[in-house]
Amino acid sequence: MFGIKNKKIKTNLSLLTLVPSAAFIIFEIWVILTVNSFLDIQEQIYKTGDKVRAISTDLINPLNQLREKSMSMVMAPDDNFRKEISKDFLLTIQIIEKNIDSLKKGNDFKNTEVNMNNILQMWEQYRKLCELTVKYIENGYREAAFINASTAEREQFKALTDKLELWQKQAVEKALETYSKGSQKGSNTFLFTILIGFSALMLMLFLYSGIKRLLGAEPWELSDIANHIANGEIEFQFRDKQKQDTGVYSDMKKWLKTWKIKSWQQSLLHQVI
Repeated sequence: MFGIKNKKIKTNLSLLTLVPSAAFIIFEIWVILTVNSFLDIQEQIYKTGDKVRAISTDLINPLNQLREKSMSMVMAPDDNFRKEISKDFLLTIQIIEKNIDSLKKGNDFKNTEVNMNNILQMWEQYRKLCELTVKYIENGYREAAFINASTAEREQFKALTDKLELWQKQAVEKALETYSKGSQKGSNTFLFTILIGFSALMLMLFLYSGIKRLLGAEPWELSDIANHIANGEIEFQFRDKQKQDTGVYSDMKKWLKTWKIKSWQQSLLHQVI
């Protein structure tokens, strides 16, 4: 019977040791996965931020400059001044073309209302209108150039910049959505950590209660008894906090009682002899 109890005690003690280790391993795996997820989210937010800045610095700002140069060109007082502005005007168009080619790479907004194809189509229309203004100027049609710059070119410029601003807005909304998902994951990680810790604690308490039930007393009480026996002290009193007839505590108590009786009998025998 004691052998069966001993096996159960060993099993429970082993589990009691394994539970915190297993909980720690699970938590570490969860942390690694969560950290990797956070890093991915952070990278997405940075990329979105870069895209928003690129839309402003590489497209909207040069387009505003292009629009100003267009009006300056048609309003210039002499032909030489107009020619100088037209050269700078065409150079700005080339810069915008180059920036658009850079933005084509890694486009993350293909599934949104605004995408790179929309921007390219609108830019092509606007570029053609700008080049038409330059042709009118070069051929001496100042009035036609002024009308084109003041009507069709202006309307296309407004439509294009509005589209770019909407693109920026959608990029920011996507970044906020990504950040919100990251915050939710962080909250879930915190709750998961609490759940793992609480579950491990409850399981450890359950295993400890099982060990205590099998021992019939607190483990340190048995250690105290064992020390007394090892030192040959057999006259100490048991503290009957728990009135149990089973368990190692009860077995040790019975064994010590038997030992006391045998010692008393041997003492009487020596006196008779």
